[in-house]
Amino acid sequence: MRRYIDVNCFMGIPPAPHIRSFISAEELMDEMDDAGIDRAFVSHFAAQRRYPDGNYELMRAIEKCSRLMPCWLAYPAVFHDGSACRDFISGMKSEGVRMARVQPGSINGYSMHRWAMREFVEGLVEIGAVLCVDLLEEQGLSHKAVPLCEWENLYQFASACASLPIILTGRKLSVSKVQVMGLLKSCGNVMLDISSFQTWRSTETVSLNPGASQMVFGSAMPYFDAAQFIVQVEKAMIPESDKQKIASGNISAILDV
Repeated sequence: MRRYIDVNCFMGIPPAPHIRSFISAEELMDEMDDAGIDRAFVSHFAAQRRYPDGNYELMRAIEKCSRLMPCWLAYPAVFHDGSACRDFISGMKSEGVRMARVQPGSINGYSMHRWAMREFVEGLVEIGAVLCVDLLEEQGLSHKAVPLCEWENLYQFASACASLPIILTGRKLSVSKVQVMGLLKSCGNVMLDISSFQTWRSTETVSLNPGASQMVFGSAMPYFDAAQFIVQVEKAMIPESDKQKIASGNISAILDV
């Protein structure tokens, strides 16, 4: 059976109470077992409301779970407060965290600008981390894709940070097909979480050009059922080598997991 590594999961109490959730690490791993997922990078919903405490709550929750790897959520002060930034990066380093998540947009009050995140980016590159960019604004029961202008900011950011691997996530990227494909073709350091791009034959489209090396497996659990994306990969009309890259090969090559 093919090995799958999920780059995009959340646990804890979600902002929308009607969404299913994984309160414990065991609940998340049970779901991973059902879907056939070997390991997963996970963020904690508490980090959206309580920072930096939410990230350390995540560490306590997955402390004894080798299959779950932490993805820390960066909060706005990390980008404008040098002390907060250094604490965040040093915390990642000391805890062995290799992935950080940002959620730009009007709700959180910041956009993707290299000049505004210089120290943060340099810190991530120094510790060999990956940056996950969530292009979905979410507050309470509402959620929406970020404005189109954010794509230009992201392009400039990714172009200026060529040594930083970036993963795009966001459950409404299907409405921005032109921007998604254009960004991938322009910036080789940008990869796409397949759960974020739900259009007809999207896996085949990206695999053909710019290539499977710019796709990674993500499920966006608990919002989606992970099994549907495994089927998406397994049934895709692409070479077996490309399926393996998407399932785990690409992220494994970058982070040695």
